Amino acid sequence: MDIINAFLRRKNVLHGTKHTDNEVHSLEKKLGICFSSDYKTYLLEYGTVAYEGHELTGISNSKRLNVVDATERENCDRKQVINNMYVIECANIDGIVFWQAEDGKIYRTDYDSEPQFVCDSLSDYVANY
Repeated sequence: MDIINAFLRRKNVLHGTKHTDNEVHSLEKKLGICFSSDYKTYLLEYGTVAYEGHELTGISNSKRLNVVDATERENCDRKQVINNMYVIECANIDGIVFWQAEDGKIYRTDYDSEPQFVCDSLSDYVANY
């Protein structure tokens, strides 16, 4: 399932606006990484999304939801996270943070834990969590 269809199957989806390739590339450059293809598609189409109690990072004026700000903040607190990951969601409970690696895989950390594999893609995450 692609990321757009995954969002279309969720209830109560709120989203931002479309963005350009240049805007997405600028975020990648700031973080020094490449986003996975499904995260790029998500950013281009929606910018940011909230659904069923989830608030995903993306392109946002809110430092809490902006992927660059969230990733930089969490990287300072979590030295165990690999440099090629970026925050897709801060659960705001028990220090739980969900990360996506450049290869698209999703991981979870809490406080000082090593990243634990969750699923293969953002599409899987949105469809199943």
